Amino acid sequence: MLSRRNRIGDSEMIGRLAKMGMIHRGNLLLFRYRKGGDASRFAVNISKKIDKRAVVRNRLRRQIHEALRLSLPSLGANFDVLISAKSSVAQRNPTFEELNQDIVAFINTLNTHAK
Repeated sequence: MLSRRNRIGDSEMIGRLAKMGMIHRGNLLLFRYRKGGDASRFAVNISKKIDKRAVVRNRLRRQIHEALRLSLPSLGANFDVLISAKSSVAQRNPTFEELNQDIVAFINTLNTHAK
């Protein structure tokens, strides 16, 4: 689990990110981001369109949080990021390694964007 410092809890901020954030499309995930404040903060949104079962959605959310936690030290600048699962995730049933690759590629993009 991400520390409280690295989580977005404000629904207004999540709404602003969804409307005005810059978009990066990965293979499995959609990232909306903008330059942040003191620390990089993340929110994960898994729709019921992905799977009706809460067990499946929560497992996906936990895997994304763990991949973020492992990749967070390599993030150079501070960003606010909203991560949503694409509808293709429902058919693929991705492994942790696939999700981690998508997140690492996004963080590398952020690091080049921040320079």
